[in-house]
Amino acid sequence: MSDIMGIQFTDDTLKQTAHKLSTIIDENYVKLHHVITANPEIALRIIENEEFKNIATHADIITPDGIGIVYASKMLGRRIKERVTGFDLVVEIFKTRKQKSKSLKVYALGAQPDTIKKAVNHIENTYPNVTVIGFRDGYYKKEEEAKIVKEINECKPDLLLVGLGSPKQEEFIFRHKAYLNTKVAIGVGGVLDVLSGNVKRAPEFYQKIGMEWFYRLVTNPRRLKRQLSLFKFGFKVLGVALGIVKKPS
Repeated sequence: MSDIMGIQFTDDTLKQTAHKLSTIIDENYVKLHHVITANPEIALRIIENEEFKNIATHADIITPDGIGIVYASKMLGRRIKERVTGFDLVVEIFKTRKQKSKSLKVYALGAQPDTIKKAVNHIENTYPNVTVIGFRDGYYKKEEEAKIVKEINECKPDLLLVGLGSPKQEEFIFRHKAYLNTKVAIGVGGVLDVLSGNVKRAPEFYQKIGMEWFYRLVTNPRRLKRQLSLFKFGFKVLGVALGIVKKPS
């Protein structure tokens, strides 16, 4: 584990994290494992919001979803080797099932109605031994939530993907953690949109040089407000690294 601004990030690589979660699924753990994929925006929310910090404290794995977290690790002398994004983690888990005898059962919650259907079709047509046993779009009324949880529990998925956007997805998992009948639950943000083909990831070049955030900003200027959190987080880390401000507890 690496303590970055009071947040306990895993310092496992992408493959190590996916293997660990796949093992948890295979070994029939009774306890649900909640995974938060935390980019700088989510990390900043953990630092500044006490209720969200409580959710993060009770999460089982927090992955460094973003080059900003990796850079922060280096500045603070920690051991994070690489970023582990929500998209890459989900795909890597799917890939680990290729050689398994038992199919991975997935429930997907989130995105728009047409998007979630496309994402489900893509998953089942692309990844052998992965079966989506249930799905629901993310546009529902609050009073429908109990019914959705009941449906998830009846499906008994190995893996629950919740793409409601942060903080709603983390709050959903945390709120129902004691009752959800699944082994691993991951808040996946816009992963379902990418799997559907409706949203394109940045070209590999931008991913490799850690500028995927810049590509997203250029192609969607409306993300400017969200991207400002990257710089705010960076300044906070710099202040701690220089000893100007106290590290968040």
